[in-house]
Amino acid sequence: MQGDWFRCFSQHVADKSGVFVYYGNRTSLPARVRAFIDVAIELLADNPAYVLSADELAAAQAAWRSSVNDRHAQAPKP
Repeated sequence: MQGDWFRCFSQHVADKSGVFVYYGNRTSLPARVRAFIDVAIELLADNPAYVLSADELAAAQAAWRSSVNDRHAQAPKP
């Protein structure tokens, strides 16, 4: 197997890929950054690979809420 590629931790790979754009201050955003954001939104907004359906979004929200509730339940009591 020397030199061969193989997947490790494949059980931890998300079904959907995500694109995140962070900008700290909207009031003084350089024009080139605003242009990049506008193009990214235009290209990705209707792409099903990057946009969750209503059912997928509801399932993701339910999973998040469940994980938050589990963490609160497991937290040590003062």
